[in-house]
Amino acid sequence: MTQLRNATKKLLSLISSERGSAMLLSGIAMVVLVGFTALAVDGGYMYFRHTEIQDIADAAALAAAYELITEPGTTQDKQVAAFASAVECARRNGFSTLNTCGYATDVSQGGESGRMTVSFLTDPDEARVDITLNASTFFAKALSIGTAPMGVRAIAEVTSQGGSSGDEDLVPLAYFQATYKPGTKVQMTLAPGEGVKGNYAFLDFGSPCKFGEYLEEGYPGTVSMGDLVETYPGVSAGQVKHALADRLAGCTHCCSVTGSGPNLEFNITEPCPKVVIVPAVSGFHETCGKSYVTITGFVKILIEDYNETNKVLTAWVLGQVAPGDFTGTSGLPMRSVRLK
Repeated sequence: MTQLRNATKKLLSLISSERGSAMLLSGIAMVVLVGFTALAVDGGYMYFRHTEIQDIADAAALAAAYELITEPGTTQDKQVAAFASAVECARRNGFSTLNTCGYATDVSQGGESGRMTVSFLTDPDEARVDITLNASTFFAKALSIGTAPMGVRAIAEVTSQGGSSGDEDLVPLAYFQATYKPGTKVQMTLAPGEGVKGNYAFLDFGSPCKFGEYLEEGYPGTVSMGDLVETYPGVSAGQVKHALADRLAGCTHCCSVTGSGPNLEFNITEPCPKVVIVPAVSGFHETCGKSYVTITGFVKILIEDYNETNKVLTAWVLGQVAPGDFTGTSGLPMRSVRLK
């Protein structure tokens, strides 16, 4: 007790002197100054860093969700591709990744480290990206605070816009690329001989004299997967030119596809004469003159342009139509992604 009383007397004596008061107040002021400086500088940096990491999470979620609608195969195939796309997006934005396990990976950037996890909700309609990071501090280190944890989350969902039914959509053009990935632009060379930019050639749906009518107005009959259909090498350029010109001119809503990758937008109002169904076929490379090919599926495309000089039709792949007997269109929905 005696020691405590002596210490108290010395402290009061120090405070009572001008010199002691100045030293004490200066010490308090320094602590307050460092605290406010840390709050201003480190707080500003944390806000900036949080916004930056949120942007990366948003981009990664959109990239992952885009793969859910474009990657062919099983649900697992889609999710594996979605995770790989999210990781690649993080790398493009400056993150290093390592120690991947399942759908999670450690991430680091500029001495800051954390973890990114991708999960899939309502299988497989949503992709969620969570990023946690131990952000570095500056002035807060003087208060023994070297890092500050932060976490962000982004969810991207797959949305659908239904297509309308109609009997004018099935046309006698053959599509024989191995895949039909939605959102890709293709060029179909509609000329006999060796196609140089993708697909070419025409199909005979049983009435060669009505080829131009079927191309312009659609085939009203039934075509099934597995059917053998004859090719039609004798089509005149004039038939194709007039039929496609009428389809392009018949669009009253300026339907189009804009953007690319996850930012792809389908600006389509159906029914639209530019939206058609083409049979996917096998055996076309082996044909010589008029011969048979096998129907393996049906692909929905949006015709963008037809160059009558080069005989090249430019189109966007919108998706694959469900298998089975096919008459006209079954109303394939347009699918895109957006942040929730």
